[in-house]
Amino acid sequence: MLDRIVDWLEKILTPASRLANYIGISMLIVLIILTVVEVLMRSFVGISLKGSKELSEYALGILVFLTLPYCAVRGAHIVVDIATMNLSQHSKALIDTVIYFLAVIPCGLLAWQLFLRGIHAAERGEVSAMLQVWLFPIVIIAAIGFLLLTFVYLFQWLRAIKETRR
Repeated sequence: MLDRIVDWLEKILTPASRLANYIGISMLIVLIILTVVEVLMRSFVGISLKGSKELSEYALGILVFLTLPYCAVRGAHIVVDIATMNLSQHSKALIDTVIYFLAVIPCGLLAWQLFLRGIHAAERGEVSAMLQVWLFPIVIIAAIGFLLLTFVYLFQWLRAIKETRR
């Protein structure tokens, strides 16, 4: 039963996190264009693009929140394996079980609170300081990123449990 759940989660989470990653990485293009336009306008026209700092912050936030789940799925994060390098595979799987379980809790709480904050911002019609754009889409995007990361850690927790059974 656990094998089917892990396989099902992997089939859903890998493409979903890859799509989120593509959207997040596309924000790099937005950041590059924004920076080039800002520099050119300052150099040649002598004026600054209104709200470029705010747009850069939003693009960077989207980049970070939407690329984290794919990084976790691929195991592309940096690992310093000094403490566990001499342990057996079973011991490493037990440690992974604890670590991934502990990662699910704060990520789930952050996703939940971000969704609540996004709903609150939408209800109140909150807008950004400079550009006067709605805040809730950015907060909801961050919540989606953390929700996806929560499910990735849940998947990895279940996979670690599966490894401890071997």
